Amino acid sequence: MGRETGVEGSPDSASLDALRRSLAQSRAQCRSARSQIHRLAQRNAQLEKQLVALAHREQQARRLAHHDALTGLANRVLLQDRLGQAIARAQRGRRLVALLLIDLDGFKRINDRLGHAAGDRLLQAVGARLSASIRKADTVCRHGGDEFVIMLPELDDSPTVDAVMAKVRVRLCKPHVIDDHEIRITASVGTALYPRDGIGYAQLMKHADLAMYVAKAASCPAAIEGLLELAQAQDGGAPLRWAEGCKDVVSPQRSDETTMLESL
Repeated sequence: MGRETGVEGSPDSASLDALRRSLAQSRAQCRSARSQIHRLAQRNAQLEKQLVALAHREQQARRLAHHDALTGLANRVLLQDRLGQAIARAQRGRRLVALLLIDLDGFKRINDRLGHAAGDRLLQAVGARLSASIRKADTVCRHGGDEFVIMLPELDDSPTVDAVMAKVRVRLCKPHVIDDHEIRITASVGTALYPRDGIGYAQLMKHADLAMYVAKAASCPAAIEGLLELAQAQDGGAPLRWAEGCKDVVSPQRSDETTMLESL
């Protein structure tokens, strides 16, 4: 008699049971794998969100490291970096770079009378007006407090500085409306020109700072003499001349050029 197949306990039945068990194990493994894939997908989505958040925070940190938090303008760090690059280009192309140091007159009184919140909004408004007064290649920096700096790179001549100062003067003289208060402000400006007044950030800012304080003293004759003496001492002993009846202070010639320090 031939051997019967499919009978319980036969070799074929054992093989079938083994296949069933193997299939059940495979299905269980598939379910486990799908569950792991789902968990990994969720974890991957979480990690992607974290990476996006970290990238956003890094971008914010970099921006805060190079920009003023209140006005969004460049800060000192970014100004120094851009000035260094501008000077390097100016050296190669034999061109000029100008710094304008702008200090708002009487800003403390505005803070005292209207409050710091109004003062902050005024600083933001001034920053916006200064930004609207320059070329795309120029930089406006909030240098600190109520001081701003405009850097003008790749200049061919100093009259360009005068043109920018005139534009700044017109824009700043227009009244600012802050919390229903109409505020009119003036500013004192000191200028420095590379390479005439210095060859680096520290020298140029020192010259512009001195020039700005001399310009600010224009409305206070008692302060002018002391500032001129200070300027003379810092300028190697060469005298500065006060131009009677105007708001310019003229420094001695350097490299056959004359430094003009103006007040808005």
